[in-house]
Amino acid sequence: MSIPTTIKYNANGAIYDSMGNNSTEYIASYSTETAIYFLTTTNGDVIKWDFYSEEETIMKAITGSDDGASYLVKSIIVENDNVYGFRGRSVRKFKNNQVLYIENGNLNPKEDTLLTYESLDFKIRSKEPNFGKSTLICGVSSNIQAYRSIVSNTKIHDFVIDTDNNVTMIHGNTNPTISKYTDSFKLLYKINVLKILTTQKISQLLAIDLVREYTPTGIKQYPIVLCKDTTNNLALFKVDEKNETITDFKFLGLSLNAPCVNSSTLPQPIYNLTNFSYLKENHPQQEFSFKLKLTNTQNNHDMLIVNIPVDVSLFTTGAHHFALRLDSEQGNVSVFVDGGLYKNVNIPLGTYVFQDISQDGIAVGCTGFYDNVPLFKYLKQNNYYFVDNSYIKQFKLYNTALTDNEIRFLTYNGAQMQDAVLSLPSDQRNELDQIERAFKLNAPANKSNNINILIKNSQINDTNIQDQLKVIIRDRLQQILPANVNINEITFKTY
Repeated sequence: MSIPTTIKYNANGAIYDSMGNNSTEYIASYSTETAIYFLTTTNGDVIKWDFYSEEETIMKAITGSDDGASYLVKSIIVENDNVYGFRGRSVRKFKNNQVLYIENGNLNPKEDTLLTYESLDFKIRSKEPNFGKSTLICGVSSNIQAYRSIVSNTKIHDFVIDTDNNVTMIHGNTNPTISKYTDSFKLLYKINVLKILTTQKISQLLAIDLVREYTPTGIKQYPIVLCKDTTNNLALFKVDEKNETITDFKFLGLSLNAPCVNSSTLPQPIYNLTNFSYLKENHPQQEFSFKLKLTNTQNNHDMLIVNIPVDVSLFTTGAHHFALRLDSEQGNVSVFVDGGLYKNVNIPLGTYVFQDISQDGIAVGCTGFYDNVPLFKYLKQNNYYFVDNSYIKQFKLYNTALTDNEIRFLTYNGAQMQDAVLSLPSDQRNELDQIERAFKLNAPANKSNNINILIKNSQINDTNIQDQLKVIIRDRLQQILPANVNINEITFKTY
């Protein structure tokens, strides 16, 4: 393989313990639900590795320009199957089709002192009014004033963007600091952790990420920071944002012997602590996700993931009916909400018909992991990672694809129906209407309650068989004829 070696690179999808070539270097990587992209050269060469087909595709990153001058591509973002390359490292999606990344500034020291934002179309690069004010007040060089980036007089190691687009970064070597800003880059807090970490002989802050977990008491979110001591031993601690301090400092029993990125061009390691950025970019918080993983039993390399998100903000608080329908024969995966079709996704006809659901995992309202093991069980954290403030009832699983009308009918299962009231004219006046005429309702009179049955052209001429059929016909018709109706004669006749 020409792709680099990587270990457990996608904790939210397919998991590979190892793959690729030990001698192949890469500068940066980007993971989606179906593929991982490796930036291999600073001119934008990218290798795409498909998780399920295990095929490689050579691509070229789309790049912008810096006043017409070319630049080195140091990180990538994937959007709508397009790969975009940027001049800085650790690029992350920000808001409104924009990104943030770390790049070199003109201050001293020069390395990685800017946090710059840019649009995916490369038309806007750090030129919004007031951008960079109330940030790391370390002096702004006239050479970078036009870009108005967040500026630090020491190296920016890493940053993370939360669900509200607040930016939390770690920066500084001799004076390690954690700073948090709003999406308009107003300073919320700055925590100097030098005194706290001195006793542990911490030499550098390496990476920051967010933990967002569903606990038995609700959602909790807090930053965690990876750091190392003077002998390259790794440690982890939480950030207590309320009290602006750090807690739960722990050495991990691991040593940093080599950077995660093996490149002479970009020696800065890349760490992925919690996968928060991946989840934020691919799974917005205000949604229910209906996700299927389908396997072609005739080709074990052919796997299809179908994900249909439902925007929760479109619906009122209360009970709602959701249905996920897989129709492999017709080539449809559909989600219904309250009996109406919300979205339909077309899949190849007949390719994924033979699904052994008895061996497949089905997770409803909780986070799955792999091998049919839910995440809470794997982490041994009971009551964690379940949907919050929601209840599931009347769960049903069918072995055939229901019709639209059948799904619509299911929405009324258990619903409180009002009594049906039928008003008929009568001889009395009520509060709803005034009766001007009275009608007497009688069933129409019958000429006779006896009927004859004539069977034409039956081609049955044997009288014994005819007599036996007459007995059967009389017996069957007595079960469905109206009361007081009698069969007089049954005659066989050929014309």
